[in-house]
Amino acid sequence: MQYTVREITRTKEWEKDGKTIIYFDFKADGEPATINIGRKPGNELKVGEVLEGTLEPEDSYGVRKFVKAATFGGGGGSKRDPVEEAKTRRSIQGQVAAKLSVEVAQLAHASGRSTEQVMATVELNAKKLAALIEELAA
Repeated sequence: MQYTVREITRTKEWEKDGKTIIYFDFKADGEPATINIGRKPGNELKVGEVLEGTLEPEDSYGVRKFVKAATFGGGGGSKRDPVEEAKTRRSIQGQVAAKLSVEVAQLAHASGRSTEQVMATVELNAKKLAALIEELAA
């Protein structure tokens, strides 16, 4: 949703770890609550500026935090959903484990081992690989 800055009601600078953020409380057209946004120095909020994003629910002071809409472009401009990202990571890990397990089975079979030995080797290595991937991902 778009919000046009009608009035800036308060500014506050906040410094942490040598970095400064300026917080602006403002009123926007069509929104009765006060809205808050943080900006880096040099990118101050201006009356008339149009913001694209959403608002969080009001806090105990009746202020709503502005959340900028995700942008696409420039490589990695959007934020991914952490739940979807975890699903994708698990899927890729499973695919890699399966591929490597098949390669291990082919090598074991080529060495003249029995089917049971090949399957045991595949299972053992798949579990080891999955455990290693989980360890590295943590």
